[in-house]
Amino acid sequence: VQARHRKTAMQPDAIREAEGTKKLWNADNAILISSSGFSDQAIDTATELDFILYDYEQMVSELKD
Repeated sequence: VQARHRKTAMQPDAIREAEGTKKLWNADNAILISSSGFSDQAIDTATELDFILYDYEQMVSELKD
């Protein structure tokens, strides 16, 4: 799990960076949380790499349920 606080939407480079961490730790799953959402390109990259994405507001809402 990686969480990022940014002023702009997360970009594909951050997803690819997290993929390196996922491989380094030999993780089966990866979750990225962003305080400002994800660009369309980042969503496409995350889909290709089988990442789970959460916008901060979405995550908080799901935790309250």
